[in-house]
Amino acid sequence: MNSDPSIQNQDTRLLDFTTRFLKENGALIEQGARGINALLPGDLAQRLGTKEYITLGTLQDQEKAVDVSGGSDRSAGVYPIHFGAPLLDRILGFTIENPPLLHVALNFFYLKSGGFDNLINQQFEWHKATGSVTSFGQVHTRYLLLNCKYLAQSDEQKEGRFDLAANLDSGAVIPGMTSDFAGIDKEFKKTDTLRFSENIQARLRRLVQMYGKTAVEQEIVPFKNSMNRRYARDAKSLDAYYHALAEEMAASLERSNMSDALKADRKEKIAMIPEELAAKKKDLLNKYRIRITISLAGAMAVTTPAVKILFTASVGRKRKTLSLIYNPVTKRFDPLVCESCHQSMYQIAFGNDLGIQCHPCHGKN
Repeated sequence: MNSDPSIQNQDTRLLDFTTRFLKENGALIEQGARGINALLPGDLAQRLGTKEYITLGTLQDQEKAVDVSGGSDRSAGVYPIHFGAPLLDRILGFTIENPPLLHVALNFFYLKSGGFDNLINQQFEWHKATGSVTSFGQVHTRYLLLNCKYLAQSDEQKEGRFDLAANLDSGAVIPGMTSDFAGIDKEFKKTDTLRFSENIQARLRRLVQMYGKTAVEQEIVPFKNSMNRRYARDAKSLDAYYHALAEEMAASLERSNMSDALKADRKEKIAMIPEELAAKKKDLLNKYRIRITISLAGAMAVTTPAVKILFTASVGRKRKTLSLIYNPVTKRFDPLVCESCHQSMYQIAFGNDLGIQCHPCHGKN
């Protein structure tokens, strides 16, 4: 019997995950003598490749059943749940194809109520503009935390995940928000009722395309370096091979017994070597080219109290009132969004019509 406490605890958590998954998908759950009994809806049982009535247990549960039965059939109708278990793998596949959407409401017993001018000046850089806070008040705002998975494919492949947090109202991407949830009073609930407008869906797709590539590029630096080294190694071998081939063929032209026709043919082949080498290198480059696929693994909608600030910016003789959101999770202001390229930004410039722009877009005017 495996008595390692860490493994037993790990298997217990996996069993708890499996039980919650089945229950949330319509199964009836009860504790039985040999493990956890589950009555599955027909479509779920078909999808998972099981009978409608099954029993779940850890490996330790099965070993105990064997001891009691005097060494009878170990399986005894119990599906063991542990890393690598077929049923668990099918469940994980199901959750990946149908990413869960959770909702969490955050509660704060204290919200910042002063010092906003200083914090704004610390975070934002205003291009040829000044400003000040004119008013503020408590609001509720919405965020969406996206857990995305990526697959980077080349001669080998690498899989991983990254998080992306966005303000649903402004479309701003919030740096660091996904790692700042510890210690916050929150209430979770699974929901299938959250619906986003076409405008918000388009904005989210744009954000994943815009920021997902950058996030993955940061994650796969060692993988990319490895592919580059292998490409350089193989390209060097190709150069050496074709250089030696060209020298050998050129040396053969010095033979006195070679006919003029054969010499002409050999010279033609030597002339074609650079073109053939270039084609081989192109194939090699395609072999080590990294192709990235990004998909959604899960999402969490967050509703939280926040502080909305009305900030009046002075641009020459003109005035522009901006809405800023103080985020109590990050304890910072959310960035603003460039009205031209939709990038999130803390360096703010103003167009001729006082539209807010990032510095690159402003420089194009």
